[in-house]
Amino acid sequence: MSIYDDKIRKRVLAASASERKSLLVGALTSPDVALLLNVSLQAVQDRALQKTLLAIEDENQLWFPSWQFDANGADGIVAGLPKVLQALAIGHLAQARWLTTPTKVFENRSPLDLLRSGEADRVLSEARGVGATAS
Repeated sequence: MSIYDDKIRKRVLAASASERKSLLVGALTSPDVALLLNVSLQAVQDRALQKTLLAIEDENQLWFPSWQFDANGADGIVAGLPKVLQALAIGHLAQARWLTTPTKVFENRSPLDLLRSGEADRVLSEARGVGATAS
């Protein structure tokens, strides 16, 4: 590996770490989520494993982005989010990025914005194609 390649690799790693930290600002721990949703810690972990809650591992701990919670949503979650999470064929960090990034497909709104405005079917339809490989 050349010195040039090593510098690029370090820049990419630093950018990735910075993005991870920005996506996790305000994120909740498993005990926080258990208290918020009034469920057991095991139930929180099960929901993360079942991909009905988005959990991102950082520094050997699971972090749950706070934007996925909605006091008015079913089970305290933004309506439609669990199905969208299950449909996304990408990693957890990429899921957070996809859900929170405005896109032309959604008229410069984020998938999360559409979920909050009741357009879960539209988001789910797009989510099914994210990360899918062509056959």
